[in-house]
Amino acid sequence: MKKTARTTYALFFIVALSFGSLAMALETANPGPPEFSGIAMGKQVGSITSFLQKNVRLPEGTDAFGLMGTAVVEFTVSASGEISNFNVINSLLPALDNEIIEALKQTNGNWKPGTQNGKAVSMKHEVSLVFKPNQNFDLTKIATNYTTKGNEKLLGDHDADKALKQYEKAVTLLPYECSFLAYRGLSKYELGDTQGGTEDFKRIAYIMKSGMAAFVLESLDPQAKSLKGYQALASALK
Repeated sequence: MKKTARTTYALFFIVALSFGSLAMALETANPGPPEFSGIAMGKQVGSITSFLQKNVRLPEGTDAFGLMGTAVVEFTVSASGEISNFNVINSLLPALDNEIIEALKQTNGNWKPGTQNGKAVSMKHEVSLVFKPNQNFDLTKIATNYTTKGNEKLLGDHDADKALKQYEKAVTLLPYECSFLAYRGLSKYELGDTQGGTEDFKRIAYIMKSGMAAFVLESLDPQAKSLKGYQALASALK
């Protein structure tokens, strides 16, 4: 198969973050998340952050100034340090997802496995890459504006369809912000997509249990209590 041409990401400000561990590991004694050894392709490459910054490239034809958000890829680190089962949690572009996964595959066999009770075990791990044209773009401010517009549509106009479009934009920018996920899930419930809403609620519970972000149900607008999916959200967080 002919390899797709690539361009560098030099026009982008990219931050790579690594988040640890399967949530259930936190319920055991002395859990430890997987760690990157700093070796790839037989040489020292530093942290997983610096490695991904240098090796993830934008697919050819990508609008350098139009791509903005946080790509998240989950994978499993085996007890022997092998990585597999790649799963895209938050996508900006399918071709970019593939670039991230291909870069991660170059680190295969060079991870220190997660541990439970001092024993190496297979464990999930996530990496996220933030893409924005430059450091001056405030993703939090932009995503919050989208959510505010979404709330106006959902809670004020009772237009879940238009609200969902705003929440989708917010989650694309900040996929670990649980309130954005909550509103998106509630919108899905209003539209009859209970499966999609439930998946968002479970994702919130996983993020909280894994220690990647905090969230309290009371932080939502009080009007959210009247929405169809509110009790399902509350139950998911118990």
